[in-house]
Amino acid sequence: MYTKFNLEDFPFRTNKTQLAKILKVTRRTIHTYHDIAKLFIEDFVNDYPKYKGKPYFESPLTQYQCWVMWGIYNYIHLQKMPSKILEDQLENAVEFQYLFSRAKFDLLFPTYQDIENHEHQGLCKVA
Repeated sequence: MYTKFNLEDFPFRTNKTQLAKILKVTRRTIHTYHDIAKLFIEDFVNDYPKYKGKPYFESPLTQYQCWVMWGIYNYIHLQKMPSKILEDQLENAVEFQYLFSRAKFDLLFPTYQDIENHEHQGLCKVA
């Protein structure tokens, strides 16, 4: 069981299969978490490279996006919060939304911010 987020466990770009292995869950579970993140966490969507003006969801996940997915995993899998309650909190509680924001991630992991942004910008140019 993956109980603490360690940024070093995640490459700069992690595909969903790799993330499922790290968290020891199925790819279907990862896709469920991904769907929740896409619906309710704007920063998560904005972290994807754009292709023809739209987020390219087939791109590997950034470290920030892995952290968001781990947060969803933490609430649903470890804290046993039903997904519908998590979704309601993400939709309606600004304080709860902040827990999954890019600003919160940057505050927790300031040394990775510049590396991540540099890596992300390079991928946007390629996509």
